[in-house]
Amino acid sequence: MTAATEMTRHERESLAKLMRQRERVAKTAAAARSAHLIAEFEAQLDRKYAYDEDVVWTAATAAAKAVVAEAQIAIAHRCEQLGIPREFAPALEVYWHGRGRNALNSERTEMRRLARRRIEEIEARARAAIEASSLDAQENLMLGGLTTDAARRYVDGLPSVVALMPPVDIAEVQAGLAAPKRLAANAGHGMITSDAADDQGVF
Repeated sequence: MTAATEMTRHERESLAKLMRQRERVAKTAAAARSAHLIAEFEAQLDRKYAYDEDVVWTAATAAAKAVVAEAQIAIAHRCEQLGIPREFAPALEVYWHGRGRNALNSERTEMRRLARRRIEEIEARARAAIEASSLDAQENLMLGGLTTDAARRYVDGLPSVVALMPPVDIAEVQAGLAAPKRLAANAGHGMITSDAADDQGVF
């Protein structure tokens, strides 16, 4: 063996011990990463969009309000012709939904369940990759297939937990759900589901 490949028994054992320690740390980091991914998903789930935070939305809302206001005048005039008291007259209003499917409690519950299951699968794959990488390094170390420098590169080269565990996007989770439920049930009756009511903006 050349000087470049020589490694003492103590050095091999020390590096093997360090590899196992790094493996345990990486697994702990994977569990922490799962908690972080869950928190990120919850933030996506709770995100509400205001009509005035985007110039296009603001313009579209203003245009809709103008059209509805004009239509409401016609509706009110017709109600007078029909003798319908003002307090009993139908009305037309504009609603802004600050969220989509995630405005419904039932949908949020299901998306949360799917997201947690996906994150568990991601963590399991990450832990398996970490173990495989560590085992490969330890085998090569014990069999004498690594130089000191190569062994240290293995120690420092365990897969990144962040790379192994990418964020879970809410759109991907929604794709795994059944057909979307209506935010406004019974179209034509003007019914708004109770668990989505806090996401309505009446203009």
